[in-house]
Amino acid sequence: MAPQPLARLDALVQEAIANRVFPGAVVCCGTVERTQGRQNHVSRAGFSLPPFMPHFARAYGNPTFESTHVPVKDTSVFDVASLTKVMATTAAIMLLVEQQLVALDDAVAKHLPWFGEQGKQDVTILHCLQHTSGMRACFSLWERGARGLNAAREALAAEWLRHQPGEGSPVYSDLGMIALGFLVEAVSGESLDVYTSRRVYAPLCMTDTGFASIDFTPPSSEGEGDGAGGGGGARTADNRSDSAEVPSSSGVDPWPLPERAPNSRIIPTEAENIRGRLLWGEVHDLNAYLMGGVAGHAGLFTSARDTTKFAACLLNGGQCALSGRRIFAEETVEKFFGTSAPAFSCGWDTRERSRSVSRSGFPSCGNRVSVKAFGHLGFTGCSLWLDPKSMAFVLLFSNAVHPTSEDGSPGERIIGLRPAVADAAMEILLSVRRPPLLPRRGASLILVPRMDKPWRGDRTHAMAPAPFTHAIEDAPEVSQEDSRWIAIAESLRRVATAAVDAGIAVALWNIAQWLRRRSKRRGGGSGSDSSEATSVDELDDYISVMGGGRSDDDDR
Repeated sequence: MAPQPLARLDALVQEAIANRVFPGAVVCCGTVERTQGRQNHVSRAGFSLPPFMPHFARAYGNPTFESTHVPVKDTSVFDVASLTKVMATTAAIMLLVEQQLVALDDAVAKHLPWFGEQGKQDVTILHCLQHTSGMRACFSLWERGARGLNAAREALAAEWLRHQPGEGSPVYSDLGMIALGFLVEAVSGESLDVYTSRRVYAPLCMTDTGFASIDFTPPSSEGEGDGAGGGGGARTADNRSDSAEVPSSSGVDPWPLPERAPNSRIIPTEAENIRGRLLWGEVHDLNAYLMGGVAGHAGLFTSARDTTKFAACLLNGGQCALSGRRIFAEETVEKFFGTSAPAFSCGWDTRERSRSVSRSGFPSCGNRVSVKAFGHLGFTGCSLWLDPKSMAFVLLFSNAVHPTSEDGSPGERIIGLRPAVADAAMEILLSVRRPPLLPRRGASLILVPRMDKPWRGDRTHAMAPAPFTHAIEDAPEVSQEDSRWIAIAESLRRVATAAVDAGIAVALWNIAQWLRRRSKRRGGGSGSDSSEATSVDELDDYISVMGGGRSDDDDR
């Protein structure tokens, strides 16, 4: 790897930490090689080789400015704020469209009759995804003195249009995504968090991804009841109380979350005055919090490593790059990301729209992605961009709202930092040479070379779910055998990481080449048996895929 882009990336992020833009961050980028509609390469030995996905991840800093003894990792879990709109709500709508349960031109009121009040009967699902519904940007449940899902429905029903749907300039709006979150629940019969966990995150093996649901039901005077539920357990439509009292005006929650030691992998966000505590494993967005922690516009927690699986799936036409399992039909992915819009794609931001609204004068995705790039930002300091032309993705996760998100805080400087980080990350992708693949039987393998420090065999976070994620054993898409192979793939990935970090990859390659030539010489005579010739052919298959079809004379 050329040192220039990596050194520039290090300097950018370390300078941001020194200037207190954020205490910690993760930068991750990678590329995916599509199979162009063909099946993954399968050798005669039965190994399945995936679309190749080299992947760079680098973590910086600490969860807070004071916690210098706890490092941020690529498995650290962030509140990704508005990335919920694309990683949860838009993904759920894609699945519903694919199942023909809804259509993009369906009126939202067709599935949510109460939404049609105040002239909103013609607002469609596509209008909400493209932020052309005519609704304003947001409302405040806190200022309304409201709490719970019924209060959110009533506030949304009372909203009136600022202009007719599809007319005027797009207005980036949380309200349309909140409505789509309700729509997913009405159509699927499951809340947004349960549906996405079962249909998206579990099949993609995104074990660090989920919502931190909150039960606002106050404890009874006799001490009965569950009280204020923390961030664990499945949240259903039946256990989210709509009759709880409204928040007090003292600025402190009348039913604070119970004292608990937050998981050290979860990155805290703001020390908020309204709730009177540091938000750690608790959704930052106040409307999402007052809706119980699960909403169509915010509330998702995930790690950089999990997000790479989601990004690779979309770039690979809806197929999981880890297991080879199809999550979205390829036609669905093309339909959503091939739809033209004045500014937004179906739920996603575009490069040109990002450039037009950027205060820094540069799109948040930088200048090294194509005009086909799509992505999204999160208010807490997170961003994700994907480029279908170069088949690359870049993400920056940080907690720029720590310790405060007030106007004029140092965290606002992340606006100018995002494009510079994205450009440096894309340069790293261009300078990374393709390492060899390690095959395994039955599923594909993502090779993730870590560049930040030598691998030390730390397996404490290998497949351990964050405390708020739903159990995935009930997901029909992942069988017990698949789960076992996925665990093996994770172990192989760690071995490959160790090999790359230790500089062993070149030695292994040379050994493989020597074995191939020696086997060919031994099998060249007329007396060689068929089994030996088959072994040579299998080795040829493997090495040809490892080398990407290059000849023996090419520089390895």
